[in-house]
Amino acid sequence: MPIPTECEKCGHPLDPAAEICPSCQEPVEKKKKNSKGINIEPGTILAERYRIITEIGKGGMGFVYLAEELAMGLSRNVAIKILPPQFVIDQSRFERFREEIKIAATFDHPNIIPIYFVGQQGNFYFYVMKFLEGETVNQLLRKKHVFSEKEVRRIGAIIADALGYAHKKGYVHRDVKASNIMISPEGKPTLMDFGVARAIHSSEITSDGQIVGTIETMAPEQWFGESEPRSDLYSLGVVMFQMITGSLPFSSKNPYEMMKFHQEVIPSDPREKNPAISEDLAKTILICLAKERNRRYQDAWILKDVLEEKLPPDVGNLTIDKTSLSAGPSMDSGLSAGEFQETDTTGLIDRAPEELTGVHRQIWELKRESERFYSVGDLEKAIKSAKKIVELDEGDHQSALDRVKKLENLQNLIEIITSRAGRLAEQLLLHQALEELDKLLQCHNVPMVKDLYSKIEAKIKQAEHLVTEGKFLFKQGKTKKALKKFDAAIKIDYENPEVHRYKTEIQKRYQKKTKKPRAPVITKRRLIIVLLLAIVPPMIYYSGYFFNALGNIAYDMEWFADPSVVNAFNFYQLAKKLGDEDPKLTEKIERLPYEVAEKGAKALLKQDFVTAEKYFQQAVQMDPLNPTFSNQLSQIRTRLEVRRSLGK
Repeated sequence: MPIPTECEKCGHPLDPAAEICPSCQEPVEKKKKNSKGINIEPGTILAERYRIITEIGKGGMGFVYLAEELAMGLSRNVAIKILPPQFVIDQSRFERFREEIKIAATFDHPNIIPIYFVGQQGNFYFYVMKFLEGETVNQLLRKKHVFSEKEVRRIGAIIADALGYAHKKGYVHRDVKASNIMISPEGKPTLMDFGVARAIHSSEITSDGQIVGTIETMAPEQWFGESEPRSDLYSLGVVMFQMITGSLPFSSKNPYEMMKFHQEVIPSDPREKNPAISEDLAKTILICLAKERNRRYQDAWILKDVLEEKLPPDVGNLTIDKTSLSAGPSMDSGLSAGEFQETDTTGLIDRAPEELTGVHRQIWELKRESERFYSVGDLEKAIKSAKKIVELDEGDHQSALDRVKKLENLQNLIEIITSRAGRLAEQLLLHQALEELDKLLQCHNVPMVKDLYSKIEAKIKQAEHLVTEGKFLFKQGKTKKALKKFDAAIKIDYENPEVHRYKTEIQKRYQKKTKKPRAPVITKRRLIIVLLLAIVPPMIYYSGYFFNALGNIAYDMEWFADPSVVNAFNFYQLAKKLGDEDPKLTEKIERLPYEVAEKGAKALLKQDFVTAEKYFQQAVQMDPLNPTFSNQLSQIRTRLEVRRSLGK
């Protein structure tokens, strides 16, 4: 069975030993070892039955390897997903990996990838699944493959059936996209990667403010942490739109702009990009892409029957009108080319005020007022007006409630982003904070965000002014005064690119001019050094073993990296420098930070954030360059601050 490798330049299938692509004649770039600390070489045997062949993919939940199963006379290729030991320390990532195994292992559907085996080897976890030959929908699209309407209907119906099966089991995929649908050489589609799936009624596993999913295919409600079966149908609608037109309905590099597109912009009719498709298929895709969940197909199997043309596109009185495709909080956007004019699109908001009286006129005015406040970014007043509509609008009470919920969710998301930018500013990372706020302001003109943006911008200008003054003093040769200006600038804006360069140059010049005072011939320090040189050499031969033993004692007392001097990590390093021949000493030094971090992860599982902070702080002291330890410690401290502010 061939190994699924392809040229990164043209996508042409490659032999594993190929050094030049036969199609484009470009050199083949060999895959490098991943940088996450996992080192599984070809030929490694897992669970005494799976021989690793090569790495074939990686993602947010780990690495995927092609392997050969050797047990009981079998000889078949399988795919193995592995979670490295560093990821186990990240509690949310580890919980998501375990959830993926639990979910996928319960499925038995011909178009959902099956699980064969779950195991642990050493300090990493893995599971074995069927190896699928073929290419993903995304790979086919990259090769300019054009999907016919018949193919889109067939593939869409099969994936809808698989989603219906998962939904019946009580799970939502949450990441349906072109790269998660594999097409075999025979044309059979298979749904893959339940790495961010969750139970329909379960709570989110990820940390506060983290968006789960792929921004190009996320349903409007997913941006606010809400997922349900109809969210998967929206994502499948995006995939079908992409397959039939060759492009996404919305595209932007700014995630907040993508959120605004999914929330408020009406998708275009697929026939504008591909006139050959039928009106029924265009209707079907646009119903899947409805902003409001109750305007989409209510069941994946209904969508399956529609795609198989057993039911009409507008089954269940689901028609494409302004209500179904209109903007989330926005209430006066017009019809797009993607809507069908034969549908009644006359809504209350589009009538002239003169036609309305009594409560209807009051509702109309409140909607206009709420929209006006929303357009200027005053979400609190927009929410207040929307809540008044809920009290008055008995005819469309649920729609009014949904509008309030969307506005409140948007307000919460903006507060999270603003808080994150504020923390960056406190850390003197002003340019990063400004970039975060700028992306948000491109989509939502919120006064609170604008105020914070102006304050940070003023600080950057203040730092730039100090740097300008420092440069002027530096040119005049007043290095001490210039250094004071640069120090002041760093305390305001640590990211200023010029200040560090000039400060380093000044320090070099200042060191050259400064003459060191002549030290006396005999000092206390020199006398102590002489005595130590006379006493220490005879002890060096035995000292390595002595400090190794001290390290073991400190380890048993859980003095891993604290106190600052007398701790296991320092003793082990000192023993190594003094030439201790213990073969396990190097392994102890390398393993100790991860063992301490694992203790911190266990404390996190028990919600003991104080203990977890202690362990992760020690892990950072031992390995300050490990980003996982630093990020986890930062998250724990943030949670502790929130708890203290709440009085917990």
